[in-house]
Amino acid sequence: MDSKTIKMTAMNLKTKFRKCNGHHNFLLRDNLVDFMRLVTYTLLMYVELFVCFCYPSQELFDEANQLSISLYCNTNWYNHPSCYRNILILLGKSQRRVIFTACGLLDLDLQTGMSAIQSMISYSMFLRKVTGMDE
Repeated sequence: MDSKTIKMTAMNLKTKFRKCNGHHNFLLRDNLVDFMRLVTYTLLMYVELFVCFCYPSQELFDEANQLSISLYCNTNWYNHPSCYRNILILLGKSQRRVIFTACGLLDLDLQTGMSAIQSMISYSMFLRKVTGMDE
């Protein structure tokens, strides 16, 4: 073997050793910090979905549903002239369902938020079981 081949073999061995050492350090590393970072990020994303979208959407939906009841019960519509009564009846009949959707795919409400929590927990338990992390 000439000196050039020996240098290439030595560099190749050195590169492989560094890669093996890096992989060994990765396997021995304490993953608690990475796990906590992942959990924190996931929880913050869910809180954003729930607090910024699902909860306000549910509140709007509840208020819109209460509008016709409030108009009927709290306005004494029966004491007003007939034209006002007709307007109130028309307003009550024209109630439409008010709901926010995520790109038209799913409704954003408390039920959707709770379904997301249930799915997240189910998937994490499944992954723990498959990867053997619960041992």
